[in-house]
Amino acid sequence: MNGVVSVSLILISFIIIIGFLSNYQFKRTGFPGILLLILLGFLFGPITKVIKLEEIASLTPYLTDLAMIFILFDGGLVMNLKISLRETPRAILITVIHLVLCTVAVMFFMMGIGIEPLYGALFGIMISGNSAAVLIPIVRSIKVSEETVSLITLESTLNNVFQAVSFLAIIELITVGQLDILTAAKDIAASFSIGGVIGVIFGFFWLHILLKLKRESFSSMLTVAVVFIAYYTTEYLGGSGALCALLFGIVLGNENSIFRIIDRDVKEMVFNKYMRHFESELAFLIRTFFFVYIGLSINITSTIAIVYGAILSIILLAMRAIATYFSTIRSPLESERNIITVAMARGLSEAVLSVIFLNYGLPHSTLFQNIAFIVIILTNIMCTIGIYKFTHKKQHEKVKEEKIGTFSFY
Repeated sequence: MNGVVSVSLILISFIIIIGFLSNYQFKRTGFPGILLLILLGFLFGPITKVIKLEEIASLTPYLTDLAMIFILFDGGLVMNLKISLRETPRAILITVIHLVLCTVAVMFFMMGIGIEPLYGALFGIMISGNSAAVLIPIVRSIKVSEETVSLITLESTLNNVFQAVSFLAIIELITVGQLDILTAAKDIAASFSIGGVIGVIFGFFWLHILLKLKRESFSSMLTVAVVFIAYYTTEYLGGSGALCALLFGIVLGNENSIFRIIDRDVKEMVFNKYMRHFESELAFLIRTFFFVYIGLSINITSTIAIVYGAILSIILLAMRAIATYFSTIRSPLESERNIITVAMARGLSEAVLSVIFLNYGLPHSTLFQNIAFIVIILTNIMCTIGIYKFTHKKQHEKVKEEKIGTFSFY
């Protein structure tokens, strides 16, 4: 038993070291280390079987929730309130266009390989959602405008709600034989409104409490506990816990603006730099294990799924490009369309939905699960390489313009 514990702790330590090194190399080269962590999980799991997925499968809901809570909360802390409000309509627009285009395109492809239209549409919804847990750390660490960071953060949060509700609505259509669009619309509206209201209320409430606790030890840990309570209260009431965590973070991260809104003069930061540093370290730890877990979860038993997954990843990229174009017409974001387009990494939500599909005992479930894993891998590769390429290209062009602007014959 002691040997197992020792090996487990050494393995955990090794993963943390790799997570640190991947973050360090990103700062030096600009290449995100997410792929390295996913490949590490793939090496420990499916390839060498050092860690068997069935042995840690029970951890999936915990790790997924932890990643969502801390990454979204940490992302909200650095978002500008004014810019976030301005970009919300655009985030909703790109979310809807992206979901519709991906669903329709994937449905037609699946029909071409002999899958019924309804199942094709269901699979299209299954792989249409961008992963907030993957994208937020990436866009926060690259040099892009605050508008782009806000748009991608908000969109990746909102589309999980659209994706989940739409998926369950189609499941109901298949199993029950009827589709209640009005109920689905109400579910989406309720999820957003409950998540938004609770996130803001908890944020305002906790700012008020921190005014009295800011000099107390361990107030950062207390904040973590409150984020958990806010998240699960929202989920219990049928709201979006992800949106709640994000808005909670936005309120705490914009305390100066919030205190001005409520006409209160506060001379000293309530959520200070030490608290921010603690939350950032915690988010790093959970994020590292989350990406390794994605690699561990990869399970491919069909060769043809690799081909289908590759074709579908290209189709999803094309649909993403169209959605980005129409969502950024005549906006300041036009210059960063390429970055927004490649911000399309899928994550564990696609794997979870494929398991739900499998649990219903529906046709094509094994094929869909295999393809979903390929799409997760390839969209993460496309996202990581694409963002690296376009951010470096943008920096190169900026340096070139600066050189031209400062050139003089004198």
